[in-house]
Amino acid sequence: MTNSVIKHESQLYTALTEVEKQIQSVMPKNWDEEDLKRLLSCAALQSRRWGRSEEDRLEILANLDMGSFVEAVTTAASCNIIPDGRRGYLITRRGKAANFGKGGYTVTFQADYKGLIDVAKRSDPRIENIHADTIHMNDDFVHVEGSERKFTHAIPKETLATGRGEVIAAYAIAYYEGGHYDAEVVPLAELKQIMACSSANYGPNRDWPLQMHRKAAIRRLCKRLPETPDLARLIDNENSVFDLSKASKDAVKAPATLEIDKLPEIKKNPTVEEPEEKPKSKVEKPKEKKKKKPDPRKEIADTVIRLFTEAQGKDIPLTMNLDDIGDMSFDELESLAENLSTTLESYDELPF
Repeated sequence: MTNSVIKHESQLYTALTEVEKQIQSVMPKNWDEEDLKRLLSCAALQSRRWGRSEEDRLEILANLDMGSFVEAVTTAASCNIIPDGRRGYLITRRGKAANFGKGGYTVTFQADYKGLIDVAKRSDPRIENIHADTIHMNDDFVHVEGSERKFTHAIPKETLATGRGEVIAAYAIAYYEGGHYDAEVVPLAELKQIMACSSANYGPNRDWPLQMHRKAAIRRLCKRLPETPDLARLIDNENSVFDLSKASKDAVKAPATLEIDKLPEIKKNPTVEEPEEKPKSKVEKPKEKKKKKPDPRKEIADTVIRLFTEAQGKDIPLTMNLDDIGDMSFDELESLAENLSTTLESYDELPF
């Protein structure tokens, strides 16, 4: 390690110690001085993970936006996660807005799936454990919802030598007291859409896809958990990491029957020009009025409203308002209807 790199690491630690009071004001109440020192040390040492080479790392450190670095560490503390490379990371991104428009590298905090599990478990004391994993082509996987629920995932012994095959989905499952559970399964097509939204050229989303697939499933599951301040801050921070404008360019296309772009355009207050009446030579039979075809989007929207109202009647915590559905596409409404239906079934089976 060169003297220049050591000098920059020392500057990172010094910058953090100068804002100790600011970090103390947002860190969890159960943290003590040792936790604070561990936070500052881990944050400074996270710089050793930046870049692909010693030259890349030196360039990042020399052009680092120190304000964004301090903000990222403060965000990690407010989310009750120490960015130690196991439960959370400090990710660098090159941008023109860094260093007050001069350009350089900004730093953002991003939780690992293990850190997300820790915060999610603390959101509800009835949760005994949360597990997440990827499902591969050669795995034995069964997921049945309804009156006879069943969830099993097994890895056949012979695949340990021959391979488990390609990833086909990921899941997260929360185990509650009394043997009850709540599971979320995310298919491969949706996982690719989520990965396409990442704005980073390298980092956890690119270098460790399996872990990020698990995290995607946990994020979906967290939408149905009680929203504590720590969990709300963490989810908001995670949402800021993804560039949703990239999804339409890089994401896997949905089946043709579900592509919203290929549905006929619905115009507001269409003006229809009535044709000129021609003189009738013969008495014509009155034409039967054509029945209007049902609007699939309106039907699924009505279903969402019904399920949403039912969930509110059962005091189920929700993270959205009915006003949000107006701008949703058919696919988003259909997915939301499925999630609401699953949530209602899960709460009906819970003993609380």
